[in-house]
Order: sequence, then C-alpha cells, then structure tokens
Amino acid sequence: MRKKNIGLVISTDIGYDPDDMAMLHFLRLTKVIPDVIITSNEIGQNRKLLLDKYLQLTNQNISTFAGFERGCGNNFVFKICNDCKNVDSDFMLSELHKLIINKDLTIIVSSGCLTNVSELIKKYPRDVERILVLAMVSSWKKNFGASEANAKNDVSAVKRVLRKCKRLKIVVSDITINPSLAVDDNHWLIKYLTDSKDKGDRLILDNYKKWFKYKYPVSYLHDVLALSVLFGKWVSFEDKKVIVDKYGVLHENPRGHIISISKSVNYDDFNKYLYDLVFQNTFNNA
Repeated sequence: MRKKNIGLVISTDIGYDPDDMAMLHFLRLTKVIPDVIITSNEIGQNRKLLLDKYLQLTNQNISTFAGFERGCGNNFVFKICNDCKNVDSDFMLSELHKLIINKDLTIIVSSGCLTNVSELIKKYPRDVERILVLAMVSSWKKNFGASEANAKNDVSAVKRVLRKCKRLKIVVSDITINPSLAVDDNHWLIKYLTDSKDKGDRLILDNYKKWFKYKYPVSYLHDVLALSVLFGKWVSFEDKKVIVDKYGVLHENPRGHIISISKSVNYDDFNKYLYDLVFQNTFNNA
C-alpha cells in the first residue's frame, strides 16, 4: 500500500504570548519539518519578520508567509517595524493551495485565530476534504471573565471552520489554562533557556522575559499541548455537537456541528515527555 503524502502547515501569532515560540522550539526538537509556516493576526508583516529571524538563528530553511491582519496591533511584545509592507493575502492563499492539492492530506496546526484557515476554505471550498485542522481555539466558558483570545479575535472564522471543515480537532483553553502547564520565571524551561547558548533559545527567552515584564507573570503551554496531539496520546478527545456564540464560546447544542474536542489531559506524562525531549536534544551553538 502506498504511503500517504502528508503536508504540515503551522499558523502562528508569534510575538505575543511566548507559547508560540515554545511550540516552534518543541517542533524543532521533534525534527519534524513543516512545509510552510504562516503568521496570523499579522501586524504589517512584523510577525513574519520575527518568525524569519527565529528560523535564521536556528538554521531552518522553511517557507514562510504573512497571513491575514485582524487589527491586533497591540498584541505584540517586540519592537514594531513601521516600514513593513502590506500583506499579500491572495498570494499566501494561492501558495498554500498549491501545497494542498499536491498532498493526500495537509494538517494545519493553528495556534492563533482561525482567519487563515477560514479564508482558505472560503476561497477553495472544493478542497476542504484535503485538510485536517488542529486548532488551539475557543473554550466552554469565559476564562477569567474574558473570551479565549484566538476565538475572540475572529469569531466569524471559528464559525465558518466549524461549519465547513469535516476534519477538525479543537484543543480548548479549559484544559490548557492549568497549573501543570504554567510557565513562570522559576520554571525548568526558563532555566534551560537561560543556560542555553543557542541563539534561537535566546530569542525565545527574550519573548518570555518581555511577556513577564509587560503582560503577565505566567504563560501557559497552550500551543505546545495542541501541537503534541500529532506526536502522542496525552490529550483525549470526544465528539460533540456544538455552536459558537457571539463571544467565540462553545455550547453543546443538538442542532450544532459535530466536532472533536479535547476532553482531558495526562499532564504528568505530557510534562515528562517535554522535559525528556528538551534535555535529550539540546542545541548549544555559540
């Protein structure tokens, strides 16, 4: 039997919560190379500039594209380059479509808002069966009194993807906002990054330091957990019929769309996996 030709696309809002950079770091450690990385919640290509810098520092030759902008200019902790050009979203979608039609299946891991996926489905509806979307988005309730950011930033995109995408797995923030996934200044990951001589690791550490200083004293490994679904069974899923309200929050409803949603996590085994992965694959380039 012929082995399936599977593509991998990452969609990330790198440059705000450091869990996006942490996700790229853990992906690097697995030695799985994505075909394409796209930025979401773009700010005049500033996220793409940061992404390209990280890939250059880590000697990774991966195609990158700037994704759609959604007015989230304050969601960036690095210096904004005001000279950046406007995003060519049509070109990005056409290049992504070329990849998809040449694969048996393309997995899209979305760690930001779902705008890129939604617009792809909107422009190329006939090829939706060729993609599997794994998204860290939405929640069953408002966490800390606010909607989950990836859903809130583009609720219409969440609704379209749930309605149109037949192959969809969602990791909700109800299971990612957990003390077992919390990273603060005393976490082992921060100590590892502090001791590392790898230039990519130093950039990730800078992201964490900026987050702790300007935003919150803790970050959660939301996106790392979502990515881990590709590599192990630490996250369990269940099928539910759901609808999305105007805030991007999920609700069970018998008339809703059936999707696969995260149910529980084996946090101990997951954290052990991450710890072992990091210390068995250290990078110490000067």
